[in-house]
Amino acid sequence: RRGVPAAMPWQTLDHGDNDIVPLDLPSERDLGPLDGILGASAARTEALFGHLAGGASDAEIESKAFPDCRYISCKRLGLSFRLRSGRVDVAFLYSEGADGFSAYIAGP
Repeated sequence: RRGVPAAMPWQTLDHGDNDIVPLDLPSERDLGPLDGILGASAARTEALFGHLAGGASDAEIESKAFPDCRYISCKRLGLSFRLRSGRVDVAFLYSEGADGFSAYIAGP
């Protein structure tokens, strides 16, 4: 791997010599309305859902609590967040029909 750290995500490109190069992953600043959501509180997460839904009453925000975490989801928006210790640590972006979710759409 020619001296590149092992923790780097990899992709093989077929240029005849099987080069291995790091993937270009988006930084958090490229996440649009989800910018800064990691580490957010439950209240901020619910406010984000309200903002993304444009205040629509059919946004139906669901919350499920488990002993070690909580999930806050909006199937219409195609989004779900897991919270541990009261803060978002994972964002799930769904495709159409997955677990009854609509597709998450980033942008107009």
